[in-house]
Order: sequence, then C-alpha cells, then structure tokens
Amino acid sequence: HAGGLHGLTRALEMARFERVAVTACDMPNLNLAYWQWLLGSQPADIIIPENPEGFLEPLAAVYTKTCLEAVKAALEAGNLKMTGWWYKTSLRLVRVPWLEVRERFGEAIFLNANTPTDLRD
Repeated sequence: HAGGLHGLTRALEMARFERVAVTACDMPNLNLAYWQWLLGSQPADIIIPENPEGFLEPLAAVYTKTCLEAVKAALEAGNLKMTGWWYKTSLRLVRVPWLEVRERFGEAIFLNANTPTDLRD
C-alpha cells in the first residue's frame, strides 16, 4: 500500500458524492465549520489550503472524483507523495492562502496532535 495517496484512491473510489473531504486522523481542529467553508469555496477539482510555512496541506483538503484517474496514474508511476501528482493534469486546483485560513480559524487549525501533550499545548 502507498500511504496517503492509496487512501485517497480508496476514498475517491468509494465516495457516494462528487467531493471528498480528506484529513489525517491527528488533526483534531478541522471542525465542521472548516469543512463547510472549504466545500463552499471556489469550484475546483482540488481545494487545498496552505499552512503557515506556505506549503500545501493535502490532508486538510477537498478532492473531486475527477481526480481519481490522475491519482491512480501517480501511484502506477511510483509517486507516493500526496502533493505534486496534479501538476501534469488538467485538474483545476484552488490554493487557499494561509492568511485567509488563519483569519477564519486561528493559528492552530492545522495542529498535528500525536500525544495528549500536543493537545494540551
């Protein structure tokens, strides 16, 4: 299996709806308001926010079923990364700036909590 990209493949294959919200299990601050806001943003095949460092957060993003073939092709080509597989496709990607995310949801929206201490801090 190929980690997150394999998980995205399965999610897109099994989805009952056109869009799929994808998150990591260790990101507890991605609440309903966040997902409603992201799903309500510009129409695109991929809606992916930036983190404070300006990098994309592929495990706090929305993907449409139209991404499935590109994800499968990336896996077949040996690309296991959750980012970058869309560059050689015609998929429409909307990059949501960190400042916009932070303004609505605060600095800790993308908190990666792996221990109880992470949640307390």
